Amino acid sequence: MEKYVDISPILEGSADKIGFSFEFEVPDSSEWRDVAFPTPVRVTGSVTDTGGYIELSCHTDVDYVTPCARCLREVRGTLHLVWTKGVAVAGTLVNEDTDDYVLAENGRIEVFTPLAEQIVLEFPAKVLCKPDCKGLCSKCGKDLNEGECSCPKKEIDPRLAALAKIRDQLDD
Repeated sequence: MEKYVDISPILEGSADKIGFSFEFEVPDSSEWRDVAFPTPVRVTGSVTDTGGYIELSCHTDVDYVTPCARCLREVRGTLHLVWTKGVAVAGTLVNEDTDDYVLAENGRIEVFTPLAEQIVLEFPAKVLCKPDCKGLCSKCGKDLNEGECSCPKKEIDPRLAALAKIRDQLDD
């Protein structure tokens, strides 16, 4: 998917700022295994020329649904992104293989690719339903946010189980 913004008025010197907005559906990807995006992502932004330095600014809110990393309850959230990148005309940089700039080719810049990269970078590695989520019991699977389970809390290291048996026999 490609989304282009025509910045030729800035490059020609007839404009200092160009605004844009668009929507897109987040494509299915292996990076989003358990994450769903229920609404299209709306992007607003501008390209501004400040004394010869051209900058791309974007703002977007990404709605998502994913299971809690501890208890597997459904979590609905919104990722708020505000980011900027410099814009350079293709052929003017010594090293164009950099993420520091968005390259303008034929008077336009492609916005979707750096935006998608930013979403991947900014998306939380672990999403919780609440900061103090207790998760699931590792033995019975009960949601510990709903109360304690009846599983034993203290576990004996299996390597020391033989010593525990001897101790129990001595106690009897």
